[in-house]
Amino acid sequence: MDKDKTVTTLVNEIYPLESFEETSRIIIPSTVIKFKIDYDLNDDIRNYADYIMDFDTDKRSIYLEYSFEVNQTSLVQALERDYDKLKSRFEKIDDRDAETPKVKVFKEKN
Repeated sequence: MDKDKTVTTLVNEIYPLESFEETSRIIIPSTVIKFKIDYDLNDDIRNYADYIMDFDTDKRSIYLEYSFEVNQTSLVQALERDYDKLKSRFEKIDDRDAETPKVKVFKEKN
């Protein structure tokens, strides 16, 4: 398939136009990163002041959570931008005779 058809096929596989029960599950789960920031009394916490809800002088930690979820638009952009690189990697992995160590390890893991 050409680039446009490949991108469209992949996106439709991950974000189906017709949502059946089996295909409506999230294929690419969101990425969640949790931060714990500890500070001392002498530290300048002005950059974190907006995130402190209940300031207790005995507690010196701030907890933040960042969540990132791939949406259809960002997936299309990434696939189009990195198409040649991804295609090359796929071809190396799909090559049944490839014996490079990285490809071999990847195949074994999957």
